[in-house]
Amino acid sequence: MRAIQALAIASMLATVSSSLAQNNVPVRSGNNAPRPFQEKASEIGEPITVVTSPQSLIAGMEAWARERDKANTGPLERQFYFLISHPHDAAEFAALARYSLLVLTVVTQKPEELPLKRVYLRTADREIPLLRIASWRRNVDQALLTHKTYGAYREDGFYLLPTSAYLRSGQVQADFAADRLGFPLAS
Repeated sequence: MRAIQALAIASMLATVSSSLAQNNVPVRSGNNAPRPFQEKASEIGEPITVVTSPQSLIAGMEAWARERDKANTGPLERQFYFLISHPHDAAEFAALARYSLLVLTVVTQKPEELPLKRVYLRTADREIPLLRIASWRRNVDQALLTHKTYGAYREDGFYLLPTSAYLRSGQVQADFAADRLGFPLAS
């Protein structure tokens, strides 16, 4: 996890500019404007210490797919799995410019839905885009239950999440490249 945080710090220092100060994007208007928090999302809970690897993400998705398979509820159009890594101490908090690291995995049945168009924090009066550090696409192994249950197409990404998000009501949402806007990830 320290390696991921070090990558986040290095990437942020290389890319952070005064444009980060322009985080307050007005909420979309028009027919496609989502209603505030119209859908349920996962609750952001207490911070946990866990080593994150591609294998641990696959294991988590597989566990969810097994539960869904046992319930006989059939496949989903898309699914996600996320972890939030918080700064370890005040020095890391300052080095990350008061951000936490969001590790996000999305799996979908349709290849045209990826890559994600954007990931953002939506509050009652604004949308705050999350800075994408890196993301990459891969195919889900056909031997996995995840492939059958959630789809063959996967994207993993690292994003900077304002730690201050814990102090306000809001949702982390994602817009897919096609078919789905305002997909709730966490409240």
